[in-house]
Amino acid sequence: MKISVVIPIYNVSQYIADCLNSVFAQTCAEPMECLLVDDCGTDDSMRIVDGLLVGYHGPIVFRILHHDHNRGLSAARNTGMAAATGDYVYFLDSDDYVPADSIEQLVHPLRQGGMADVIVGDYRQVGDGQPTKRALTEQLIVCPSVLRAYNQWQWYTMAWNKLYRLDYLRREQLLFKEGMIHEDELWTFQVACTARAVYVTTAVTYVYRLRGNSIVTGTSLQKKMLAMTTVLQEMWTFASQRGVVRDADVYEKFQSMCINNLKLLRGNRKQFARQYRFQRQIVDYGWSDVFRLKGLTAYRLLRDVHCLMPVPLAVWWLFLILRSRQ
Repeated sequence: MKISVVIPIYNVSQYIADCLNSVFAQTCAEPMECLLVDDCGTDDSMRIVDGLLVGYHGPIVFRILHHDHNRGLSAARNTGMAAATGDYVYFLDSDDYVPADSIEQLVHPLRQGGMADVIVGDYRQVGDGQPTKRALTEQLIVCPSVLRAYNQWQWYTMAWNKLYRLDYLRREQLLFKEGMIHEDELWTFQVACTARAVYVTTAVTYVYRLRGNSIVTGTSLQKKMLAMTTVLQEMWTFASQRGVVRDADVYEKFQSMCINNLKLLRGNRKQFARQYRFQRQIVDYGWSDVFRLKGLTAYRLLRDVHCLMPVPLAVWWLFLILRSRQ
C-alpha cells in the first residue's frame, strides 16, 4: 500500500517549515510520496521548501508540482490528486502540521483487512478563539448510513486529515470545485453521497492551526452567504445528476444547510428574506418530500412546511420559527 500526501503551498512562509518537518518525521512503514503544489505565492515559501528538501534523506519521495499562475486551493489539490501514484491520498494544508504517527494511525485499520473508501482521523486545534469541537467515536460506517452519519457530525466537513482511496475518487470523478471558497462543504457532501464505507478513528492525526486572517475565520457574513449559496447550487446539481436529490438523508442535508444559513441572519429580516429567496430558487422540494420522511419530529415538520407556502408567507413563517428557537 502506498500513500500520497498532497500539500498546496501559497504564502505560508511562517508555517511551511513546521508542516514539512512533520511530514519528514512520519513513522509509517508504508511507501509514501509527498506532492508539493507551488501555487505561485508572492513570499519565500518555496525557497524555504527547497532548503528543507536539500537536507532530507529519508524514505519519502518528494515531488514539486508548479502552477504557472495562482489558481487557488481547490486547483492545487486537484493537481496533486492527478499526479498521485498512491493507493490512498491525504490532503494536508500547508499552515497545519501532523503528529509523527499520523499516517501510521490512519493506515492501521486498512492493515486489519478493511477496505474503506475513506479513513477519518481526529484532530487537535491550536490558536486563539477555538470553536467547539465534537468528539468522534471509533466506528466503521457503511452505505447507506454514510450520509446520515455525516449529517449527524459523526465525521467532519473538512477535506484534510482523511485517507481517500484514489481509485474510488477517480471512479466517481470527484474533483474540488475551482474558484470558490468553502469548497470542503461541497467536496465532503459528494464523498458522503458516494462512499461505500468510511472508517472513523479517534486517534489524533492532525493539528489544525486557527489563524485570524484565514478564509474560515476572516470571511464576512455577506461573503459567507454568497459562498454558501454557490455551494448549495453545486450540491443540488450534483445530487440531481446522481439521482439522489430525493433520498431522505440528502433531503435532510439540504434542509439543515438552508436553515443553518438562515439562522445567521435572524437579526436582519431583510437579509433573511433575500437569502431565503435565493435558497428557495435552488432547493426545489414539494409537499410529498416534506411528508414522506420517517421519524419527523414536530419541530422539523413545522420547520419544513415552508416548502409548501408561497415565498412571502414562507419567509414570515420560517423567520418566526427560527426566532422562537434562539
